[in-house]
Amino acid sequence: MTLFTGPSGVGKSSLVNALEPGMALRTGLVSSATGKGKHTTTGSQLYPLTGGGWLADSAGIRALATWNITEDELPTCFVEFRPYLGECAFSDCTHVDEEGCMILQAITDGLIDEHRHKSYVSLLLGEER
Repeated sequence: MTLFTGPSGVGKSSLVNALEPGMALRTGLVSSATGKGKHTTTGSQLYPLTGGGWLADSAGIRALATWNITEDELPTCFVEFRPYLGECAFSDCTHVDEEGCMILQAITDGLIDEHRHKSYVSLLLGEER
């Protein structure tokens, strides 16, 4: 089984239509005002696939949040952070803006993508993206 998931309007139904042309799932246009896709799928429905199996088409995710993941565990959820965990100058480093943070150094060195760090900080601080 495979699951396509993501925010509303990113093109999940368009991708399914490209992979399974007979599916003809409803899609929307990119908004000229925001430059983003519009929310199109509103319900959930099962569709048979030509190669066997089924596809569940459902609405996109509006927000993501952690569940039962502590602040201490969150950095380990970012696999690219793992080589640097425990290497910071201070044992209580939150990897947000501290001096001596090896994750921030890895970002500066181009070893960790800055967007991944922004996602981490957003989840850590409970900010909506």
